Amino acid sequence: MTSTSHHGAPTPHATVVDGVVQRFHVAGRGPVCVVHPGGPGADWEYLRMPELERHLTVVYVEPIGTGHSGRLANPRDYRIDTYARHLAQVVRSVADPADPRVHLIGHSFGGFVMAHYALLHPERVAGVVLYATAARLGPELMQRALETLVRRAEQQPSRPDLAALPGALQAMLEATTDEALAQALPSALPLYVGDLPARAEVVEGLVRTMRLAATPLGTPEISPFDVRGSLARMTAPALVLCGELDPVCGPEWGRELHALLPTSTYVEVPEAGHMLHLEAPDLFAGAVLSFLADAGAGPGAGAGPVAGDEVRAADL
Repeated sequence: MTSTSHHGAPTPHATVVDGVVQRFHVAGRGPVCVVHPGGPGADWEYLRMPELERHLTVVYVEPIGTGHSGRLANPRDYRIDTYARHLAQVVRSVADPADPRVHLIGHSFGGFVMAHYALLHPERVAGVVLYATAARLGPELMQRALETLVRRAEQQPSRPDLAALPGALQAMLEATTDEALAQALPSALPLYVGDLPARAEVVEGLVRTMRLAATPLGTPEISPFDVRGSLARMTAPALVLCGELDPVCGPEWGRELHALLPTSTYVEVPEAGHMLHLEAPDLFAGAVLSFLADAGAGPGAGAGPVAGDEVRAADL
């Protein structure tokens, strides 16, 4: 498979699952690490990780329903198990036949997909990074996010930018067409970063690169996602990465996930939100590469925290 150096654009590839085109993009050199973005319905480009591409072959999944990947005939099929089935085909396409295990990074909704896949296919997973995600998905998660945003606005009345975020999030979640979502999304993007004034450039970058498709985003799960009772069976080492100020999947959810996993490390990035790879790229890359080194990939084997550790990224 063709890849690129970290200076070049990722190379597009495609496979087919159940008659639907599944695209993915490959960049870098080294051990294979497959990355799944959030959403559901988020395109892959906001999750580009150039620093990881210096050490790994990074495979960015372009989820079905987004970009140039295919669309599903039935909108209710945009479920976690469907995404995991498409992910399985991507992994088969990029894995080394001599050692079919790959490393996984799942961001937000992508973390649900990666956890589901790792439980189904433990023989294919060398290590999994569960980044800004949780062990369960349901109305409670978004309701708590709204409550967090309202509370922060009340605590800082001099910040009108914070006061506008709950309504912006609600408008984004209620958008039913791609056009309406494209209009609502820029106003909601500041909620994904921690210290807003200090990270204006991060928000501007997200406005340029973040795209969401309304159909997957607005499709409810037929069965609520909850793997709390299954995570004890996960055999692969796991890294749980969380931003201290993430209103969507913050420390409450990250610590719960860490506590349920038998071999996990928990890293919390101070003063950061939902987009750690953009807000604190050096800390993010350092935590991921140290973990992957201990799991058998990347530079500096043995340099990172061991399973069971709980650290703040500033201490790494």
